[in-house]
Amino acid sequence: MTASGVTIDGFVIDGNNPALPPSLVTGAGGVSIDARDGITNVDATGGYNPINNLIVQNNIIQNMAQRGVSLDNNSMVGSTGNVITGNVIHDFGSDPNNGGYGVILLNDAYADVTTTRSSTISADRPAFRRSTST
Repeated sequence: MTASGVTIDGFVIDGNNPALPPSLVTGAGGVSIDARDGITNVDATGGYNPINNLIVQNNIIQNMAQRGVSLDNNSMVGSTGNVITGNVIHDFGSDPNNGGYGVILLNDAYADVTTTRSSTISADRPAFRRSTST
């Protein structure tokens, strides 16, 4: 996600692509995991895109190597108006090196996170993490 004011509502976002060969990372039941994050504001080159007014609601986000929803502003500017609500996020965190969270907010990325249910592959990872720059 690189633009503000976007709504993602009512989708199934699945990190398993059966059209690809089996991945080295597998999830619950041996499902091949082909995606790192379900929704993120970090682009493919590693660039940070602080966003505002993102609404992520009523989605099923599953089979992610690291995170269901990941927002990271790299301490460039604080974000406002982001809402993550009514989602089911499951089978994430299967990456053996980096693990993951259902929702993670990093470095001045802010969001209201409500009524989002999640379950993880890794028992030692919580569903939600909030981290700020120091």
